[in-house]
Amino acid sequence: MKEKNEIELRSNNTRTHDQCAICSGYIEPAIPIWAFVRDTFDPICQVCLREHRPDFAQLLGAFYHNDKNIGSFMGADNSWLKNSVLDVLDVGKNNMEYS
Repeated sequence: MKEKNEIELRSNNTRTHDQCAICSGYIEPAIPIWAFVRDTFDPICQVCLREHRPDFAQLLGAFYHNDKNIGSFMGADNSWLKNSVLDVLDVGKNNMEYS
């Protein structure tokens, strides 16, 4: 995977323990938004995301920065931020991808 347009941000509602599509390292994609190979649910780890799509890595970092455990973002204290980002990306309402 060399092309930036092969990676997209998409809504994610499933907690899995999977392998990164680029480096094969293990990853647990965060809920409610994560980076995947376009048109698949093959996740991209943070290290590979920083290399291939630093803009997406920065966005996800800002989105999840309040928690050490990236998957624990769903707390009530952060619901306003979650809703704002989902509205901006339009993935929460229409399950569309941002790429």
